Amino acid sequence: LVEDFVSRNEALMQDRLAKIESARERLRTLIKFAVERLVLDPEASMFFLNLYQMAMTDKDIRAGAMSTYAHFRNGIRQIVEYGIARGEFGGVHPERFAFYFVGCIEGMWLQVSMDPALYDKRYIEEALCEDARLHLDPERS
Repeated sequence: LVEDFVSRNEALMQDRLAKIESARERLRTLIKFAVERLVLDPEASMFFLNLYQMAMTDKDIRAGAMSTYAHFRNGIRQIVEYGIARGEFGGVHPERFAFYFVGCIEGMWLQVSMDPALYDKRYIEEALCEDARLHLDPERS
C-alpha cells in the first residue's frame, strides 16, 4: 500500500514538475501538492497515522515508511540542487534542507491531523513557502 501510494503520487508530482523551469516554482508546486495530498487530506492522515503506529513494531512496515521519507527528501533535494545550479538558491546544504523541510511539512500535517480547524490551506502553503525562501536565499551564504 505504501509503495503504491508513493509511486502514484510521485508520478503525479513528476508530471507537474516537468512542465516548470523555475526551481522556485517547482518547490512551490511541491509544497502545494504536499499540502493537498498530505497535510489537509483526512484519508492520507488516517493512513499514515496508522502506518506509523504499525511501523513501531513491524520492521517491514518501518522499511516502507523509511522508503517513503527517502523519496520525499530526494524530491526536495533534487529541486534544491537544480535551484543551486541555476543560481536561484544558495546558502544551504540540499540534503540537510530536505531533511529539515520534510520535518516542517510533517509537523504541520501532524498538528492539522489532530485539529483540522487549526489553519487553512493558504496559510500553511504561505508559511512553508516563506520558510523555504528564507533558507534558500542565494544571498544567505
